[in-house]
Amino acid sequence: MAAAATTNVVLIAVDSSRQAEAAFNWYLEHIHRPGNTIVVVHCVDLDAIDESDDPEESAEEASVRGWDRHRNRIKAVDDKYRWKLNENGLPGKIRTESGKPGDVIVQTACQEKAGLIVVGSRGQGKLRRAIMGSVSDYVLHNSKCPVVICRQKD
Repeated sequence: MAAAATTNVVLIAVDSSRQAEAAFNWYLEHIHRPGNTIVVVHCVDLDAIDESDDPEESAEEASVRGWDRHRNRIKAVDDKYRWKLNENGLPGKIRTESGKPGDVIVQTACQEKAGLIVVGSRGQGKLRRAIMGSVSDYVLHNSKCPVVICRQKD
């Protein structure tokens, strides 16, 4: 009896950084196998978009203005990775989600039943990582599946 073909879901977390692109490319060069399906997740932190310097501007106005300002950047990231999937003939999809990046990546991996998560690392120093937190550290410690953290060579 022939074994059934298995589909492995790989979640790749991206943003507009060169580290995210390096992680995506590293996955393609070193890990990707036929039968893998890629879920590219692009997380938008709406708290960062909603910030306003104008004390008289309502939260709703700040949100609309912030969203308008960032919409083109969000679309550019999504289009870039959609093109990369298509150009390389890779099965997969793009998911743009809002929230805290670490939480979104872990939750999306669970929803998609991912067997692997690939993230880039900005290479923050220990002090900054301790104060600000690190998305890759959060994902590594909270994911229910293996995590590959790609650090771009300088």
